[in-house]
Amino acid sequence: MKRLFIALVVLLVCIVTILGCAKPAPITPSAPASTPAPTAKPTSTAPAAEQPQYGGVLKMITYKALSSLEAPGEKLVAPGVTGPDSANIIWDNILRFDVNGNWAPGLATNFQVSPDGKTVTLTLRKGIKFHDGTDCNAAAIASHLESQKPTVELFRTITSMDVIDDYTLRLQFPKFDAKLANKMLVNGKANSPTALAKPTTTENRQKDHISGAGPFKYVEWKRDVTLKTVKFADYWDKGKPYLDGVEVLFFADATSALMAFETGVGQVIRNISPREATDLRAKGYSIGFAPAFTYTLQPDGANADSPFAKKGVREAVEYALDKKALADSFGVGFSTTMDQVFPAALPNGYNPAIKGRPYDPAKAKQLLAEAGYANGFKTSIYALMTDDRNLLVAVQTYLKAIGIDAELALKGAPDFATLGNDGWKNGLRMRTYGLMPVAIEPLDGVWFKPNVARGESQSIYRAPGFLDTVAQAAAELNDAKRKALIDKAVQMAADEAMLIPFISWPQINAWTKSVHGMDDLLYPSFHVQQYNNIWLSK
Repeated sequence: MKRLFIALVVLLVCIVTILGCAKPAPITPSAPASTPAPTAKPTSTAPAAEQPQYGGVLKMITYKALSSLEAPGEKLVAPGVTGPDSANIIWDNILRFDVNGNWAPGLATNFQVSPDGKTVTLTLRKGIKFHDGTDCNAAAIASHLESQKPTVELFRTITSMDVIDDYTLRLQFPKFDAKLANKMLVNGKANSPTALAKPTTTENRQKDHISGAGPFKYVEWKRDVTLKTVKFADYWDKGKPYLDGVEVLFFADATSALMAFETGVGQVIRNISPREATDLRAKGYSIGFAPAFTYTLQPDGANADSPFAKKGVREAVEYALDKKALADSFGVGFSTTMDQVFPAALPNGYNPAIKGRPYDPAKAKQLLAEAGYANGFKTSIYALMTDDRNLLVAVQTYLKAIGIDAELALKGAPDFATLGNDGWKNGLRMRTYGLMPVAIEPLDGVWFKPNVARGESQSIYRAPGFLDTVAQAAAELNDAKRKALIDKAVQMAADEAMLIPFISWPQINAWTKSVHGMDDLLYPSFHVQQYNNIWLSK
C-alpha cells in the first residue's frame, strides 16, 4: 500500500497542469577593472548572430498589466512603478552588471571605492543627454539620488554628495555597504531633473515628466493597454539602438496574449509558462529562458511552540519533496531543482559545496518520529491566491505521505505580505523570490532579515551567528572574502533548513524568426536586461 500511495503521488505530480508565471534582490565589486568581465550567456534557441539591420518597431506582448507608470523621482503620495517590461526601455542605469555580478559601465564609466569603503566616486560618461536635451551630468545624477532617498534607506545614509566636475560625483557614507552597487542598478534609473521640475497636470504628467537617458523616448502610455516609445537619436551608445521604436502591449490574461502573438499582433511575447513555451517551440518560434525565481517553503521555525522549531521537522519537509518530479512536471525542461537559496546561474551567491537533501520519504518519517511526531501533525501552507493550485496540491500530497497534514490557506497579496512581516504560526509559507544580479541584498534584507520593510521573513528560524555572518559580508570590501562569507551564510541556511527551496522558475520569452539580439532580455534579473542590441530582419 505504501508503494502504491507513493506511486499515486508521483502520478499526481506528473499530470498536474503547468505553473503560471510567478510574480516577483547583489555584491559590490570593491574596485572594478577598466574592462568588465565577459557576460555569461543565458540559454537561448535563437538563430546565430547576423549583421544587424536598422529600422522597424518591436511589439512586445505581455499579460502582466502596467497599471501605473511614473518617472523615477516623481513626488507622489503613492509613487507608481515602471514594471520589468518597460523600465530599461526608457531609462538607463547608473551602473550595470553581468549575470555573474561583475560591474559593467552604464551611465557611469567608473565606480571606485576608497580603501576604507566610505567614499564612492562615480565617473560619468561625457556628452550624455536626457531625452529632453538636459545634460546627464554629475549634478543631474546627484539630483536623482536625492530624489530616491524617501524610498531607498541606503541613500538616506549619504552624508555628502560633492559634484567635483561635470563628470565626477563623490559620495560620502558613514560605512561601507556592499548593497550600494545594487541600489545604483535598481534605483539608478536617472530621469531628467529639468523634466521633473516642469509644471504639469495629472493628465499630462507622464508626457511632461518622463525623460530618461535610455535608448527609447516615451511617446504614449494607455493604462493596461500599451506603452509606446520611439528611438532616441542621441543615445550615448553610438550606433544603437537599431530599432525605430518599442511598443509594449498589455493583455488581461495568457490566453488573449498568446492568441495575439500567434496571429501576428506582436513579434515577442514575454513571461510565458513552460507549457506555453513548449507548444510555441513546436510551432517553430524561437524560445529563450533563464532562471528568474525560486520557489521556497518558509517554516515558522522561530516560534518555539511550532513543530517546525525542530530542525528534524524542517529537514523532513525537504526530504518529503520529490523536487525532480516537481521540476519536470511543472517546468517541463525549463526548471531545475533547488537545494539552496541561489541557483548555479547566480555564481556570486551559489555555493557548490552544498549537496542538499534528496527525495527520501522514509528518512522524512524517521526524522518526524525522532522529533516526537511519529503520528504526524496538522499544519497549514500559506500561499497567494494567484499561486498555481496544482503545484500547491502536489506539495500538500507529498507532505501528507509522510504524515504532515497541511491545509491550504490562500491569501490575497496584502494579507500575504502582512503575514510575512507580522509572522505566522504552525505553518509553511510558500514564497517565490526574484533573483538579483548580486547576492548580498537578498541575504541582508528581503529573505532573512526580520523587522524590515519587505522583510517577508518574520517567522523564519535564523541559526546563531547567521545574521552576523551576513552583516560581515555586507561590510566586507574584498570580493573574495565577501564571497567566502556569503558561502558560509548560504551553507548555514541549508544546514539548518531555515527555508526549503525546491525548484527554480524561469522567465521565458518567445519570438518570431524576424527578431534578433534577444539574449540581453534573458538574464536572471530583469534589472540587467537591455534593448540596445535587438533588431528586426526585413
